[in-house]
Amino acid sequence: MKSKRVGTISMAIILIAMGVIMFISQINQVSAIDMAFKLWPLALVLLGTEILWAKYRSSDETTIIKYDIFSIFIVFTILMVNIGMYGITETGIMKIIKSRIVEEQYNFELPNEEFVIDESVDKIIVEGFRNHISIRTTESNKIIARGSMIINSDSEENAKAIFDKNLVNIEKIDNIVYIKYKYSNDYNLSDLSLQLPGDKKVEIKGGNQLDLVMDTLGNNWVVDGVDNVKLRINKDLNMMVSTLVRREDSLSGNVVWTETQVGTEDNNIHKGELIFGEGTNTLNIINVDDVKADEI
Repeated sequence: MKSKRVGTISMAIILIAMGVIMFISQINQVSAIDMAFKLWPLALVLLGTEILWAKYRSSDETTIIKYDIFSIFIVFTILMVNIGMYGITETGIMKIIKSRIVEEQYNFELPNEEFVIDESVDKIIVEGFRNHISIRTTESNKIIARGSMIINSDSEENAKAIFDKNLVNIEKIDNIVYIKYKYSNDYNLSDLSLQLPGDKKVEIKGGNQLDLVMDTLGNNWVVDGVDNVKLRINKDLNMMVSTLVRREDSLSGNVVWTETQVGTEDNNIHKGELIFGEGTNTLNIINVDDVKADEI
């Protein structure tokens, strides 16, 4: 009695086809993944054809058809992997993965934004920055905003299409000037910096890190909800720094902090103060994790 194994030829052809696809992709710089996605249904055709051919050739009762379990398992595994990849492609996830693999990083400088502050402005509010920003006080009556945009894209042309020059929105409403930053998943903002008039009231809200250089100060400022604050203070200023932090070791720098504990026994808050000159103007820092102050 004869026996005929089914599945071996299909596996051999599939392995040869995979090798040819990879070889062609290296020579012609064609995506092997794309070719595999398009050709994977042929694995079913090959296996089905081999089974039908074996049935046709062994129509006599003396031939027993045996299935090559290992070969069929390999074909089945390749099939399942390709079906899974096909499903991922249909949902759009593969497009995202492929774009992440081939994309490069492009850096664009943002144009300087200038906004003239007139006498009617009482306060400036800075909000909407997520990561890091540097702010310096000046004696000028202008707000100057700088920064850059980092875009991950598969080509410079597509990166330029994403590039938005108007990422800083400076708007005056009544007697308050609002400074807000626009964000998107298509890019990251970096090297953000602001120059602000030191003689106006200022509120700085949110964000991960603030580097604040106090060259001049002629009014009261508030920093609220920034995780980490680094101060560089002109030692000749007349100002007081008052801050509330959660831990005793959260205050640092080359200055000597005056510290007291406030709150309940279960919720001790550490209050730190610095006084320069007569302490005329105040910088209040609240809802922060760490404050480092250096006098210059």
